[in-house]
Amino acid sequence: MRCFGLRDHAAAQRWRLAHRKLRDRLEGHGVLTVSDLVRTKKLPYVVKLARGDYYWCACGLSKRQPYCDGSHRSTLLSPMKVAQAEAGEVKLCGCKQSATKPYCDCTHEKL
Repeated sequence: MRCFGLRDHAAAQRWRLAHRKLRDRLEGHGVLTVSDLVRTKKLPYVVKLARGDYYWCACGLSKRQPYCDGSHRSTLLSPMKVAQAEAGEVKLCGCKQSATKPYCDCTHEKL
């Protein structure tokens, strides 16, 4: 494990903040993002989740759909946390266009 000095840590924090601001600005102005290009599936992923935390792939590049595998690192997108309070079945968005991400809102029917 590499140890970062105070200077490196501050630089990393500045970079993350700048990256977040850029991402928010681009997405807020309708700039094309990877989610506009990569739709993994037209229907939702109906999955049974145990209690716990999961990360939903927002970029569409993950090989473990609908879960994140870290492929988003080359995009402006980040995975979304799904905090499952109790075990049950949920519909996770497959088209990546839902207004209620990470859950399906049937937007795929209009695409």
